[in-house]
Amino acid sequence: MSGPNPDSTDGEHAATPDEHVAKPQIARDAIAGAAEILGGAEGLAAWAKVDTKNEDKFWTTLYPKLIPLQVPSDTGGPIRIAAAIEAARKRVQALARDRDSDGVANEPR
Repeated sequence: MSGPNPDSTDGEHAATPDEHVAKPQIARDAIAGAAEILGGAEGLAAWAKVDTKNEDKFWTTLYPKLIPLQVPSDTGGPIRIAAAIEAARKRVQALARDRDSDGVANEPR
């Protein structure tokens, strides 16, 4: 007995490699399109500036997603940078706590 027939009209067919790749790309494109409708980079920056809690979320949740969890080292093995991300997160949180009442960060001590 052979596998599902890709030419079958009963709705069953084997997924092609392109179909597996296309679905995540479709989702990424939809998210990117929604981001543009919501204001793109300018909208995101405006959202972050509205409230210091939003800015904290940007720096501690969104921005670190751009940083790879592993980077190659000179020896060819990975360097784990989770500790560096956590240190940066703590620094941002400390700066947020040190803000003046008008929302301006104090100079580092």
